[in-house]
Amino acid sequence: MKYDSLLYEIGLIFLIFAVSYTGVIIYKLTFIIKEKKAIWVIPFLSVVMLFIALISHIYANFFVIPELEKTIGLLSAQSMKQQENFKLITMAINNIKNTLLLLKTFSFTCFLLASLFLTFTTSIYIKWITK
Repeated sequence: MKYDSLLYEIGLIFLIFAVSYTGVIIYKLTFIIKEKKAIWVIPFLSVVMLFIALISHIYANFFVIPELEKTIGLLSAQSMKQQENFKLITMAINNIKNTLLLLKTFSFTCFLLASLFLTFTTSIYIKWITK
């Protein structure tokens, strides 16, 4: 496993804790300004989205990428004389690459939703305190 993906996952865990703490702070601040609406739930939706992004990244690193490496190893072990096996292996590699692309897109979409949820929460809170 590469160190950059491990650092990414550790950073994402810290981000999950920070967003969770933001939800707790918003919860306490809504009681201070005596607002009855539960906007503190929205940062916890961000936490869920970030956790899903973390799980998809871990799945890609520990399951999909090793499968890709194993399939590439099969490709290099095959001789060029066996065209049928060569085509099957290249199709398998393309399928794995597409899976990785989908996981990456899904992870970035989760990040986008988490940031939108957090932006929405803070903008509502700022609107409340500036009344």
